[in-house]
Amino acid sequence: MNEPDFNSLHLFENIPLEIKDEISAEQVRQLVIERNDANEMAEFARTVPIMFDQYKEAIEYANNLLERKKRSSKPGGVWYLGEGGCGKSFILEYILKTNPPHESTFLRKCPILYIVFSSTPTERSILQTLLKQLGQNEQLMAAQSNDKLEETLIHALKVAQTLAILGDEAHHLWLNIKASQASNLIKRIYDQSGVAFVFSGIPTLYQALSDDPQVSTRWKGVFNLSQFQLGPEFEDVLAALDEAIPMQKISNLDRMAEKIHLITQGNLRNLKDFISEAVFLAATGKSEIILPYLHQACKNTFGQKHANPFDKNESITTQR
Repeated sequence: MNEPDFNSLHLFENIPLEIKDEISAEQVRQLVIERNDANEMAEFARTVPIMFDQYKEAIEYANNLLERKKRSSKPGGVWYLGEGGCGKSFILEYILKTNPPHESTFLRKCPILYIVFSSTPTERSILQTLLKQLGQNEQLMAAQSNDKLEETLIHALKVAQTLAILGDEAHHLWLNIKASQASNLIKRIYDQSGVAFVFSGIPTLYQALSDDPQVSTRWKGVFNLSQFQLGPEFEDVLAALDEAIPMQKISNLDRMAEKIHLITQGNLRNLKDFISEAVFLAATGKSEIILPYLHQACKNTFGQKHANPFDKNESITTQR
């Protein structure tokens, strides 16, 4: 097998042909139900995408970025800021999953790249992570200088028709003075390749963005994500999640909004972990979700962090 040619349009010629059938989210859900595997059902509940107002707007902005990239060499970028568990990674994962790579015998079209910045990101780690997603040989990269890897990346982004790079944990890149070379690399990649950038990070990153015109003028969009407050929106989130989880019977989770909010504090990650555990218990017991499973799921997920608000003796399920 020939090694990839760093300077030709056949950069990805060794990637095999893949053909994948597209199926709807509901079809996937039904397949998971039919297989009736408790672990798979719980993982589906934890990762299934559900839409809420603040995320719809945030994702719409990102989709507009991708479309702008197709007609502009400077499409811009966006920052999703919030505390842990507020849905930042959910948004990045959604963008990634809805824009998968397409592989053929001679070309890998890769519209989205994804990187999680380490606590002290380096130029080389960033370059290698991105190039690996574009099909580069790790051993071949090891022998190349950073300058050569950067040159190769700029070329590869164009060959792969990349629209955007998603950067999670971006505060490690922009709030760490030791990462200045790495952050300068990101600016150069944007300037030379014209791909859009989508970052996520903690709220304190906002001030750094405002103070750095080289950053704020390149990537203007900002969304401040927050935890859900108890009220109609949180009830809608529970109802949407109830419809999405792979169970035959609906659980009327929205009727339990006050208790669920009490233990999750409106944090999306806490909510998904809790419901995932309840789905696992119900599937293992060959049952629908009933209050005893919510009671046990609360114990299994949070321990004694909160008083357990669920009564083990009542059922809250009805037929779909």
